[in-house]
Amino acid sequence: MGKIKTLALTGIMLSSTVLGASPLIVQAKETAAPSITATNALSQATTSTATAAKGTATTFKDLENNATMSVAPIFGKSGSDFNTDLANELNITTSSTDTTQIPMTVVDSNKFGFATKVTFTSGDTTKTVNVQYNYAKPTVAFGKDNASQVMNFTTKTAPEQVNFAKDVVNKDVTAATTNGTDAKGVKNSATLLTDMSTSDIQDPGSYTVTYTAKDNYTTGDAVNRTVNVFAEPDWTQLKGRQITSGDTVGAKGQFVIKNSQGQKFLVTTTAVDGTTENDYGKAADFALAKAGIYSVKYSAQAIDDKGNKLTDSSTGKAMTFNDDNPATVQVVDATSSDTEKLPYTINFTYDKNIVDTQTGTTDNNLVTPEEPAGSSTASDTTDKTNATTRLIQQRLIQQLM
Repeated sequence: MGKIKTLALTGIMLSSTVLGASPLIVQAKETAAPSITATNALSQATTSTATAAKGTATTFKDLENNATMSVAPIFGKSGSDFNTDLANELNITTSSTDTTQIPMTVVDSNKFGFATKVTFTSGDTTKTVNVQYNYAKPTVAFGKDNASQVMNFTTKTAPEQVNFAKDVVNKDVTAATTNGTDAKGVKNSATLLTDMSTSDIQDPGSYTVTYTAKDNYTTGDAVNRTVNVFAEPDWTQLKGRQITSGDTVGAKGQFVIKNSQGQKFLVTTTAVDGTTENDYGKAADFALAKAGIYSVKYSAQAIDDKGNKLTDSSTGKAMTFNDDNPATVQVVDATSSDTEKLPYTINFTYDKNIVDTQTGTTDNNLVTPEEPAGSSTASDTTDKTNATTRLIQQRLIQQLM
């Protein structure tokens, strides 16, 4: 079942089920990188393994010569202590009824001092076992709850190349490992390998830094950090903006616009009282969505694809943009016989956040509501406007079906 999205248009909230909807996630832009760079060790693990419990028994008769057996690593032990634990993990027994362990002899060891080839002898028969160790993969963490795995900047706050390593690559990222000290007493440590397409992030867009955690024994999985650099919203989308009279939700509500990068912004409209020079309407009348032309100011905040408002990773403050150009909104008179088209606005939501907006017009060829009985009053005019608005809503719903 798809998510429920809400449509806000001409003063009401409508519901529509959109099939195939799914949670939206910011995707990193995958690009090849020219080099791999190792950073300083960030963490160490010195965990010692307690005496190993006996593994599942294998009888000497059932043991195949040159078999390969995988076991958990034995950290923090060496010599006879290590060999005793390894023999317990391999647990080669005399028979199914006699659980006495067959003596184990170490033949070869790796650079960590861990036995990699051992033999078991019963009577005149000797069998070889190749030992593999299941090391845990080191991991990468981006602060608490991986909160900084996605970083956001504007073109004005994005770090310069000279500060890219400090403010992006190495900021709030660590490598960790649960693998411990080897059989030679060498403590284990984890390092980060970084792979990036560029260190120049002055232009708007999405960039990727790939991290791979590595310790003395093995290498972890690659993990990406996405770095988004936001440009200004495309304010030209708001030129000639219109709403329908009576649409107080449209007058007071917020909506989404994008820029050429596809980056999203949640826009807030603030009306400004007109002056004798420009003859625009009063802000109070705009709030009531009365027909007329109004002077407005726009501000916008960057959002992600789930509608969450974003903060700048360099300042910790909201990523807010203001339109410094003069702007107006026309409130179209829905009751006028001269009005051929009526504007509408639909907001699509995800978990109550606005994630996208659709605007357009619908034909004003609707049945004109009858005048209320008696003399025309302010209340009568409001009734007529609301009735017309409801008819617009019905026509629009039919078009959307």
